[in-house]
Amino acid sequence: MRWKESALLTHADQMDDMTVEARIAKLESDMGHVKKDVAQISEFVSELQKGVAGLREDVSAVKATLPHFATRADIHRLETAMTRWFVGTLLGAGTLAFAVVRFAG
Repeated sequence: MRWKESALLTHADQMDDMTVEARIAKLESDMGHVKKDVAQISEFVSELQKGVAGLREDVSAVKATLPHFATRADIHRLETAMTRWFVGTLLGAGTLAFAVVRFAG
């Protein structure tokens, strides 16, 4: 026999020895604990609801900014433009340096 089963049997044996009034008194005292626990759970749930409301606001703020972020295509276009600018600048500077050396010398 498991421990829990033996504990249940012991509890049942104790209940058999109690009068109806004693059983009712025990149930009423147990209900006081249950009411206290339910009140604590209710407070906890209301705090969770407040926290969830704050999270919903944060998520909607993030969702509102998502369309303004750069996509892969945007980054690829920027990379291509920067590469072209860099190559063009190097060719122009090289051409200018060659011209200066050729005609100044």
